Amino acid sequence: MKSRHHRSTTPTPTPQSDSLFRKPGEKEAVSTFFPAATPPTWAERLKNAQALTDQKKRLEALTKLVQEALGPDFYVLDKTALLSTNRNNCDYYIARGPDGMDVNFDANEQDAAKTYYCNDGDGQLSARVVLGMKALHPMGPAYTQMVNRHQQMLAKGMEAKGWLQNKPAPTNGEKLQAYLANFTNFFFDLVSYNLQTCTPLIAFKFDGLFVAYRDVTEPEQLAAYKTIEAFYQTKIVGNTGHMIRFKIWLQTVLNDGVIIPNPLALKINQLPGLKLTKGDKPDKYICVK
Repeated sequence: MKSRHHRSTTPTPTPQSDSLFRKPGEKEAVSTFFPAATPPTWAERLKNAQALTDQKKRLEALTKLVQEALGPDFYVLDKTALLSTNRNNCDYYIARGPDGMDVNFDANEQDAAKTYYCNDGDGQLSARVVLGMKALHPMGPAYTQMVNRHQQMLAKGMEAKGWLQNKPAPTNGEKLQAYLANFTNFFFDLVSYNLQTCTPLIAFKFDGLFVAYRDVTEPEQLAAYKTIEAFYQTKIVGNTGHMIRFKIWLQTVLNDGVIIPNPLALKINQLPGLKLTKGDKPDKYICVK
């Protein structure tokens, strides 16, 4: 038996037809519109989490931000210990795991990120990647992603080699490759500017790139420079906004007195369209004053 459907023919009152149903002298109802609240920015959420006075809630909020930044492919475990805790890092922190997806968060860690290498016996080596408070940056989650990726790349390479010596460390060449990968992948996320205030916004200068460059062989130096040159020619040249970012970044690096001499920065400055002068203020490239 076919089912029957009864369709109502009574129209739904609209704002235009509502006057037909009002009594004489009755005023039209006025609806109040409340705009949707603007969600807090990443910087505001980080500031709010850091300001929590309840230690447990503070750590939960910070760990949640680290987890959100890294995404579902990683599992972040809060391993913040009491400052007085005397611990064995290889026993205290969790290893990266078979797929390298396990990450420790320790709010007491002074560095943005650190990796502990542990001898598992029979020549096997496992790494513990630890992110600290400085792994969270107001500019956004990309900073956390970058510092984690850097440690993951180096840890994966060391684990593949196995236990080589009592205190294994990545080679300068491996460090350089990790910094190059970070530079090409995260440059636009971590170098920006505020056009209204003419203020450079630099979350990371990629200092490690220049330090590692000085300590590798000439062929490795040439290959690194070629990578940056290709990035400049394909991603920067021809785009005004990208060129502004590149200039304020390079100007900041050239003005930095920590890395002296800086042969890679000086070489990059010879690329067409640059020739920046050391000592100039980076904001000169943002606004005409």
